[in-house]
Amino acid sequence: MKIVSEALRSAALHAVRVSKNTVWLFVVLETNCGNRGYGEASRPGAEASIVDAAKRILPRLGSVEIQKPAQFSDGARPASIADAAIVSAVDHALWDLFAQSRNTRLPEVLRGVERKDIAVYANINRRTVDRSPTGFADSARVALQSGYTAFKIAPFDEVTVSGCGSGTGTQDMERGLDRIRAVREVVGSNARLMVDCHWRFNEEAARTMISEVCASGIYWVECPIAETVENIGSITRLRASTNSLGMRLAGLEDGVGIDAFRPYVEAGAYDVVMPDVKYFGGLKALVDTTDWFADKGVEVSLHNPSGPISHAISLAVSAAVRSVDTLERQFDESPLFGDLATTPLPICIKGRSSLPRRRGIGTSLDPHVLAANADAVTLNWNLLTGAIT
Repeated sequence: MKIVSEALRSAALHAVRVSKNTVWLFVVLETNCGNRGYGEASRPGAEASIVDAAKRILPRLGSVEIQKPAQFSDGARPASIADAAIVSAVDHALWDLFAQSRNTRLPEVLRGVERKDIAVYANINRRTVDRSPTGFADSARVALQSGYTAFKIAPFDEVTVSGCGSGTGTQDMERGLDRIRAVREVVGSNARLMVDCHWRFNEEAARTMISEVCASGIYWVECPIAETVENIGSITRLRASTNSLGMRLAGLEDGVGIDAFRPYVEAGAYDVVMPDVKYFGGLKALVDTTDWFADKGVEVSLHNPSGPISHAISLAVSAAVRSVDTLERQFDESPLFGDLATTPLPICIKGRSSLPRRRGIGTSLDPHVLAANADAVTLNWNLLTGAIT
């Protein structure tokens, strides 16, 4: 096999306005041969800090070797999750270029394909602008008609940690329980339904919530309380409560590197961990770490509520790891998910997605759509001269 010698020529960060609450951030690396690799660094509410991280990190890429794609992330020590987002996005793009240079797909160069299709679930939360139970039910109905058999919602808009502390948690969760019941009625008794709590509860209120949602046949409860080392004991107790009612406890979507997961996994805090390819810090390290999760008896379900690049990469990682539960997909937040991708990503059929067929990550970003929907920031670095345009 002839491998063309390539070097990076430029790096860019693109911001795309998706909705009132969502901006997707993409890193694009271009080589002297004109090939492009893509990564995603999206994180709601953190755009400014990620742009600052890009300004510090992307200019360092001039000496990076495409044929050693893990070298950059292996040597990085992210000081924050914003740094980790940029390091991860650069790592994605390097692996994309590396796989393209080998004329093969990303899962093959990461480890090899363990499975040809992936169980996926629809995260319908951001699609649901109408936050009434009827609005949630309508979104669930659309997702069901689109081929999904598993669904996730974040129904507890009214719940806050401070409210739980002052004793209003039980009252505040009632509207959320109504939303859960409405979705369950639409999707039927056999569908998986997951509930994301976005760390809104304290331990006492979370225990009440867990006992209430059990009646709706919830598959897992996600992130009920703040994930701090001080809370590991509380999370472990909540897992026992959840398990006793036939449900699972899931979390840790913000973990950067194995050390962020280690104390929780070793304490038995979660049934399911949810690393995110955008924040973990490197794809090879993530794939290797999933072996440790499996050895500890912990399921892996990648956190993936973002754009098309993150989804393509998450499919590849899910295909390459030894053990995986199911993969999140942000359902129908914006038509830009499909419009941005030059090669359409596989659709969900009976609850499963095939893998992209094209080499590399399987798709790229349409420059015209990217430009037409650009948010305030687009940064370009000439890695040969150091010039910023």
